[in-house]
Amino acid sequence: MIAKPTRLYDFPFSGNGYKVRLALAYLGLSVEYEIVDLLSGKAHLPAFLARNPMGQIPVLELEDGTLLRESNSILFWLAEGTSLMPDDRLARARVVQWMCFEQSNIDKVLGRTRFLKRYPHFMATSSTDWEQWYATGYRALTVMEYELRKHAFLIGDDFSAADICLYGYVHSAEEGGFDLERYGCVARWREDVERQPWHLSIEDVGPTFPPRPVGGGVV
Repeated sequence: MIAKPTRLYDFPFSGNGYKVRLALAYLGLSVEYEIVDLLSGKAHLPAFLARNPMGQIPVLELEDGTLLRESNSILFWLAEGTSLMPDDRLARARVVQWMCFEQSNIDKVLGRTRFLKRYPHFMATSSTDWEQWYATGYRALTVMEYELRKHAFLIGDDFSAADICLYGYVHSAEEGGFDLERYGCVARWREDVERQPWHLSIEDVGPTFPPRPVGGGVV
């Protein structure tokens, strides 16, 4: 029997944590929600480093004490055996392909610019850094735009873990200074994700997650 998730360690502003929260809501899974304040250094205290030696969120704890780290690994584990992860071998590879794309071209670019716009004193940056981030980010958004011209969601007409994965940061691209006006298909796709009956905004957190019933439980 597969152990159930019981607690999520997370920072509410994080798109990486948001991906996991969206998957939990979609699947109708409820967990205790513990905030790890990245700005105060809580992630580098011994108690949390025992859960993730890298001092990074999110971490998902299972009922048997197992700890899952890395947002896309957690998302893959949650999606396995559900409608979020297709049975077809090629389609599954496409989901993983988008997850890798997200970590290389979305998380480290759209996620970083958003975080540094909100918390500019977190690290020193240069104008060259921002130019490179925007160049990479717009190139990644162009790739998404091209794919989403062909079908409703990232791997076809069915919603999958790939959509949750990329939505985590693309939904807030403007907060990082990106202009999505010319990305009409990406904008339509974001609206389609947000129309899901289980959808929650990134601000929807509480001592337990989901903080309110959302009608999930799709398998």
